[in-house]
Amino acid sequence: MLDFSIVIRGYDRPQVDALVAQVEGTLGRAPLTGAPIDLKRFGWVEFDIVLRGYDRFEVDGVMRRYRRELAEHEGVEPDEPEALADSGLSLLLGDPDGEGPGHYSLLAQIRQQHDFTIRLRGYDRREVDSVIGRIWATLGRSAVGGEPATGDEPGPVITREELNRMQFTVVVRGYDRREVDHALGLYLRELLDLQDGGPS
Repeated sequence: MLDFSIVIRGYDRPQVDALVAQVEGTLGRAPLTGAPIDLKRFGWVEFDIVLRGYDRFEVDGVMRRYRRELAEHEGVEPDEPEALADSGLSLLLGDPDGEGPGHYSLLAQIRQQHDFTIRLRGYDRREVDSVIGRIWATLGRSAVGGEPATGDEPGPVITREELNRMQFTVVVRGYDRREVDHALGLYLRELLDLQDGGPS
């Protein structure tokens, strides 16, 4: 079993140990006590954050290595973490790097306006982009596809209470936390104005 450091707030140790045993067994480096795991199911795994858990940075590094090893085991190309991080949001908001109408998608507009610094440890970019997209829809700034939003259209609105208690996952190569917190503080003021009888 791998020897991870134990920290005050870290990944649930039994969950990590179980996945490590399953992967090591699948790769033939340890006895396999249950069903093998494939690359697709491996990508679905998430760990709970608990008191006195495994160091998240250390575990994330091992999981990236396991992803590459499972891909090699299956004879496929490993998914790039950068592409995976944005794939779901791109389906919702459009491809920020594409041509044509998608080039000016909501996602591209968000990233162009904020241009958050990427840090070694920062907020999950997909989560932050998704929340800002909801804020923009709530404020009527833009709708998916770049068309102006209207109050008559259903949308993924967000309330000031939800935004005030919003928490993001901290990941490798995420958005600078101070920059995001500052931007969300400004948006919170706009939502306060909107929901307290400001401009409708």
